Amino acid sequence: MKTPGDETPNNSMQRTALRAAADAERWAAERAQDCGEDDGMRIVTWNIQHGGGRRVPQILQHLEALLPDIAVVTEFRPGSTGSAIQAGLQKHGLLHQSVATTRLQQNSVLVAARRPFYVRPPVGIPAGYEHRSVTAVFDDLIVCGLYSPNMKAKAPLFDWLLGRTELLGGRALLVGDFNTGLHYEDESGATLLCAKHFAGLLGQGWVDIWRTRNPQGREFSWVSNANNGFRLDHVLASPDLAGAVRAVAYSHELRVRGVSDHSAMFVDLDHAAELTP
Repeated sequence: MKTPGDETPNNSMQRTALRAAADAERWAAERAQDCGEDDGMRIVTWNIQHGGGRRVPQILQHLEALLPDIAVVTEFRPGSTGSAIQAGLQKHGLLHQSVATTRLQQNSVLVAARRPFYVRPPVGIPAGYEHRSVTAVFDDLIVCGLYSPNMKAKAPLFDWLLGRTELLGGRALLVGDFNTGLHYEDESGATLLCAKHFAGLLGQGWVDIWRTRNPQGREFSWVSNANNGFRLDHVLASPDLAGAVRAVAYSHELRVRGVSDHSAMFVDLDHAAELTP
């Protein structure tokens, strides 16, 4: 006998679809009210966990609901699921795309956008790390999508980032899964490796736009099996761009529902640049 709490997979998918549609309608209305239908730009970043697998339909559903103009998808994997994600994003207007690797099933970075961009080669990036970054160059904006490795292996990537000081002089964002943060602020203790590297980026002038708006806030974008929370997914803005940020937030609901093990993050800019090469 079915009880009120029972839920079949089909019912669960229907509920997810309804929630995603409601989210999309609400967010679209908010954007239209705050900055007009043709103004403003939303950048979304989300670690989709091992390429998405069977969760690809839900992932696409929620990416659509988040209404990105630019999406930075980490732990993206080339292959059948990756192709499905790319096709789904194209269907929703993100026609211009670049992936940091062509190696099948390798965790990587996808940048997808509504307007054209060109990819700046990752000059100086350590050998073996090329699949961990895509630098998308628009007319008045640079988006550097990142997927950092775990443990001490992330240090060479951060050393490379610390050397990219030329980005600080323009309108640029570092976006993605950094796999680190600040001790006692982005975690309860002091376990994150490369926290000093992350602090070094902030010391150079990069602005942690979520932290500047939530100086005493405590939110986590990934939670371990031991229920320890960490804020690993970030958007850092160059000083020239930080003032154009209207809103920044995490969507923890997607992590809690099990669509991925990471929360999604979105940033709204006040005025969209003319995104042509």
